[in-house]
Amino acid sequence: MGRVPGAGRKRLHIDWEAVADMLKKDVSVTTIAARMGLGCTDTLYVRCKKDLKLDFSAFRQQKLAEGADELKELAFDKAKEDKTMHIFLLKNRAGYADRTITDNTHHLPEETAKAVEALVGSTAQAKKELDDDEA
Repeated sequence: MGRVPGAGRKRLHIDWEAVADMLKKDVSVTTIAARMGLGCTDTLYVRCKKDLKLDFSAFRQQKLAEGADELKELAFDKAKEDKTMHIFLLKNRAGYADRTITDNTHHLPEETAKAVEALVGSTAQAKKELDDDEA
């Protein structure tokens, strides 16, 4: 017995542009399937292969990368007018950091503070001697 024409489920339309947009925003595959009215995520994987001739995982990675690149471009453009964004990008993309010097010896008992200072001084002296020996 062969397949009866028109029998079975109606093939649902998948709006691949909407799927791509959601993937760029890192929306979960489960949520995308639900928003497309699909019963399960497997349908996305099968239909992506059929409709786009591409594995869904590769499609997802491509769109995630595009979304990340768009965010970087927006942040870069915003940094031109916004000092806070400018500083954020310098610290997170260009390796800049706030320089902090911490001196906590004033909270220690006097003899402990002296011992710490002596240790720091002897460590610095030992390092200097090593550097001199290597030169």
